[in-house]
Amino acid sequence: MENYQHAVFFEAKSLSDEELRQIQIYFKIKRRSGGGDCEIYKVGNSTYKISFRNKNAQERVLERKDHVITVEGQEDIHVLIRHENVAESSEQPTASVNQKCASAKSVEKVLKLDHYLLRFFSECKSPYSDLEKRLSKVSSTFKINTDCEELVVTRDPAAADVLSLKKWEFAVDEVFETLKLRYIIHFEVESDKSAILEKTSFLQSDNFKVYFEELTCLAVVVGERTEVEKI
Repeated sequence: MENYQHAVFFEAKSLSDEELRQIQIYFKIKRRSGGGDCEIYKVGNSTYKISFRNKNAQERVLERKDHVITVEGQEDIHVLIRHENVAESSEQPTASVNQKCASAKSVEKVLKLDHYLLRFFSECKSPYSDLEKRLSKVSSTFKINTDCEELVVTRDPAAADVLSLKKWEFAVDEVFETLKLRYIIHFEVESDKSAILEKTSFLQSDNFKVYFEELTCLAVVVGERTEVEKI
């Protein structure tokens, strides 16, 4: 316990042992959640605490805040991470695991995007923030599910009276048309070029990532157009 001092909290009701196990597995895997070695336990009637061994893991998890854990054969588990213990600070809980739509006016738009593009947005802070800012301007939040290759955009219920469904959907489409122009994907099928990319992978930045498919020797380059077109 003494080694796990970097805590985050979330609100949930009636979590089963299996759900807790799946949540802990998710937050232990850096590639999925940004986290690392951790422990999870209940600290209140509906409050859970995740304690990380490493402070950097805690900070990465907090940067993303909204996490979706996919459990085979069950509904996705939605976890909204906070730095403070909501119960102790007397704040009202604002989110829960397996959270349903909070209002009948909540509207979702599901976009099917390339797996590598979704990974890029999930793993890179700058593009993630870019997407977050653009969607916030149209009163929206989003969740990324790389397993299903989906990005789910949700309209703020409070915006329903000032932003009709048709106008909102049009605005969301415009956001992604703009993003498609800024961020592109390049599949490098030539083995010699793929080998060069692998050797120079240390040159990757927050706006430029290279993913490798070992079985096919394929390199997938994702990033800002200006960077990718240099390949």
